[in-house]
Amino acid sequence: GYRRFAAALEEFGTGFHGEGRPLPEYLPLLERRCIPRKTAGVPPEAAGLPEGRWIDLQETSFRLAGEGSWVELVEDPAASDGGAARMPGGSPQWAVQWPLSGRVLEGRRWRVRVHVRCEPAPGAPAGATAFRLGIHDGGRKQDVAGIAPTVAEAGGGAYRSHDLGAHLPGPGLYIWVAPPGDENAVKSVWVDRITLVLEKDRA
Repeated sequence: GYRRFAAALEEFGTGFHGEGRPLPEYLPLLERRCIPRKTAGVPPEAAGLPEGRWIDLQETSFRLAGEGSWVELVEDPAASDGGAARMPGGSPQWAVQWPLSGRVLEGRRWRVRVHVRCEPAPGAPAGATAFRLGIHDGGRKQDVAGIAPTVAEAGGGAYRSHDLGAHLPGPGLYIWVAPPGDENAVKSVWVDRITLVLEKDRA
């Protein structure tokens, strides 16, 4: 596990995890990535489908921006694999991302869903934004999909699947999730998994 790996690094005098990047600054992030996990079940939207028609992306595969400040990987018994990416509600950053591109995906249309839950702040207005999520086209510098559920729609502490529609993957496209940037409305936002389900008709 993590402790044995960290001890081995120390034994061999490993001081850096990259060029000019001291190892001690990386170890806390590595430790958070080594939290206990369980095998996730089949996502509800993929029930009954053959494995080749759906993809389950867990928090360890997310692209995390500002890990350790804007987002961190934590244990979460409510998550499908026991772990999640947690973001503070006061941040507006797109800290959870995943590239919607690559040869495996391109040329076929996939329905994108993100499983998210939020922890509302005490007394949060029901109409306050709970979090934002979407699909961004980096080349055109615009969103091709986006939703912003309210506390009433997304609160309660349970994970809910949010549908971003069916899309053709391509260069520069990526899925993103962000807190509302209002700690008076939401204490934290948690992302469990992103799922892609192949649409029946090819593009």
